[in-house]
Amino acid sequence: MRRLTVMLCLVLATYSLSAQGPEFMHSFGGKYLFYSNSDGVTGGALLYSPRVNLSSGGNNTFSVGTHLALGFSAQSGAGGSSSSFILDLPLVAEYNVGFGATKDAEGGFGGYMGAGYGIHRVSMQTDYYSGKASVHGPVFTGGVRFLVNPIGAFDIGASYSLDLKIK
Repeated sequence: MRRLTVMLCLVLATYSLSAQGPEFMHSFGGKYLFYSNSDGVTGGALLYSPRVNLSSGGNNTFSVGTHLALGFSAQSGAGGSSSSFILDLPLVAEYNVGFGATKDAEGGFGGYMGAGYGIHRVSMQTDYYSGKASVHGPVFTGGVRFLVNPIGAFDIGASYSLDLKIK
């Protein structure tokens, strides 16, 4: 409890020292998801990444946010057909640097890294089976952002979740 109180005080102190206060940022995109413990279910997903920058120093920020992804996968072959809905919901604290860290950040290249807690859930339906699989636990994120004209910001990132086997 003492560690949690100290961390909360540090976050609030950093937040109160920020000259600009909190800054909301968000992005949309796509994501490719896979879940190795569910018979190799993979699929494309729509991605929404809102975040709040808690502190800012030039081209650096500390933020809290998510990389919410909703996906669907459908496969058919000689062995039958299958479909899957995929949800990826992490809550992460991240350090952002360079391009994309703030609305006013300069340069054409930046990145981020962070950690938090996430839920990755797959609902499967096949010709012979119907069920759900989940991963709950710590998640680690990282990626790079760069400017692609005329599109704007482009992000390539990865995340890894540890399964705590919570049922």
